[in-house]
Amino acid sequence: VYDYKLLDIFYKKIITRDSGPKQSEFPQIKYVTITDETYTYIAKNYLDRSYLSGLNKALVELGAEAIAYDIIFPHPTTSEADRVFTKSLEDMDSIYLPLALNLSEQKKEFRWGRGKVYETLKEIYLKKPIEKGSPDPFYGTWAVLQHEMFADKVSNSGHISAYADEDGYFRHMLMLIRINDKYVPTLSLSIFLDYIDVPFESIIVDWGHQITIPALSDSFLEKDVIIPIDEKGRTFIPFCQTWEKDFEEMPSHLLMEKFKDQNLKGNLSELFEGNFIFIGDISLGISDIGNIPIQKDIPLLVMHASILNGMLTNTFYKKWSFAEVICLVLFIGLFLWFAALLRHSWFLYLSGVFSFLAIVIFTWWQFTQFFLVPVFSVLGSLIFIFSGLIISIE
Repeated sequence: VYDYKLLDIFYKKIITRDSGPKQSEFPQIKYVTITDETYTYIAKNYLDRSYLSGLNKALVELGAEAIAYDIIFPHPTTSEADRVFTKSLEDMDSIYLPLALNLSEQKKEFRWGRGKVYETLKEIYLKKPIEKGSPDPFYGTWAVLQHEMFADKVSNSGHISAYADEDGYFRHMLMLIRINDKYVPTLSLSIFLDYIDVPFESIIVDWGHQITIPALSDSFLEKDVIIPIDEKGRTFIPFCQTWEKDFEEMPSHLLMEKFKDQNLKGNLSELFEGNFIFIGDISLGISDIGNIPIQKDIPLLVMHASILNGMLTNTFYKKWSFAEVICLVLFIGLFLWFAALLRHSWFLYLSGVFSFLAIVIFTWWQFTQFFLVPVFSVLGSLIFIFSGLIISIE
C-alpha cells in the first residue's frame, strides 16, 4: 500500500506534465453522461428508458463505432418504455450492456438463478481463453444481470465490478473473473476484442505475467497487445488524464437538443462517428464514485474508458518483479558497503544521500517508461542498510 501511495505522487506529477499514457487518436473514446440536468430535462426522477432509446438511435445515426452502458437495468419499468428500449437495442450492431459480480478470493461455486438471462450468461458471456501458469483468479459468487428482455439483444457484455486496493483507492482492474471453469472479461476487453475481431478463446492468459491479445491473420490488429497482470488477473490502470480532461464529455440531454437541430448534426457526426461511446450516470448521489491515484471522488466510468484506451494505444504499466527488486537492493547495498570501507562517515552520508536521490529520479524515469518501481520498499531497504553501516562505523 505504501509503495502505491508514493507512486501516486509520481502519477499525479506525470499526468500534470503530460508524460503519461496518450489518448488514442482514432478511434477515440467519448463520454455521454446522465446528469442532474438530464433528469430535469426529461422531467422525471428516474432514468426513463424511452429517453434512452432515443439516445441510442441518435448515436447510431451519428455513426458511433460502439456504445457501452455503465448502467445495469435489472428490473422492468413501464411496458412501453421497455419495449422501445428493447427495439433500439435490436436495431444496433455494437451495443454493450454490462453485468456486475460479487467477488471472492477463494474458490466458490456460482449461485445460478432461473431464467433466460442465466442461460445467456452461461452460453454466450462465459468463455475460456488459452491459459498458462498457475491461475489464482477472483471468483464470481453471484451476479447482478440485465433484465432478460435486454440481455440477449446486445452485441456482447462484460463485467464492471470495481476492485479497490486496501486503502480504498481504485488502481487496478480485474481483467477476468472466474465462474466455474470459465471467465467473464471486463467490459472494455469485450469491446476491444469485438472491434479487432479476435475471439476471446484466442487470447493467451499467462497468470502472474500478462494477457496477450494476438494479431491474428484475419484480425484488425497489426501487432500483439500485451496487458501485464498479476496472479489474480489485475492490471494497473493507465489513466491518461484527470476526469473531464481525459476524454470529451457531452451530457445526453445536450446531445439530444443538438441532434434535433439539422444545422448541428454535422458537428455531432464529427464528434461521434467511428468512436467508442461510454454512457454513464454521473448525477448527484449515485454510488458509482470513488478515488483513483490521480484524483478523488470521480465517476468510476473513467476506469473502463482508461482500460479501453490502454488497449487501443497498447500502453500499460508493468510492475517490477520480486527478483528485479532484490537485485536493485543488492546493488544499493554493495555501493554503500564500498563507501563504508573507506571508514569515513561523511563519505557514507554523501553516498546515502546520493543513493536516495538516485532512486527517486530512477523511479520517475521508470514511471515515464511505464514501469512501476516499488519505491517505498526500495527506499526502506536503503535506510535499513545505511543505518546498519553507520552504526558499524561509529
